[in-house]
Amino acid sequence: MNLLKEYIGKATLFDDNTKSRIADCFAQVEQCRAYRNAIIHHHIYEHEKGIGTYVDDANSPYKILVSMEALGILYKILCSLLEELRKIDILFRIETDSQRPGRLDDKTGEFHKFSEDELQSRVIPDLVKRLTALQKTRNELQKLPQFPDADIIRAFSEANGDTD
Repeated sequence: MNLLKEYIGKATLFDDNTKSRIADCFAQVEQCRAYRNAIIHHHIYEHEKGIGTYVDDANSPYKILVSMEALGILYKILCSLLEELRKIDILFRIETDSQRPGRLDDKTGEFHKFSEDELQSRVIPDLVKRLTALQKTRNELQKLPQFPDADIIRAFSEANGDTD
């Protein structure tokens, strides 16, 4: 992830908006990774409410929700991030010239790669538009619960008819 972040800064085809969209996705991936690590390595604190304790890499202890509701939210966010990462993968393939889009010449049947101008004016903005729409959808999802939200999450689930 760090190498990809570093590469973004050196990318020549990406404008500031594209870099910002990619950075937003990467930040959410890191947040989900930290939440996932906390879920896996937690110690039970209050099992009835789904609260565990976790000590992070900086040796800072904190409480985390590990209920089924919290896991469901994490899963939905991860599924949304997967779709975003697919668009980002295409952007990186274009930037590195490992998979440059183009068109076939009708007369000769030869494939001609798009120029950098065509990529920057049409292809990349279209991909960023799709990425932005995916991020808007992700941002409308319920956020990862943070302690002390256990009662709020449980009340929300009960109000929606979910059962443990």
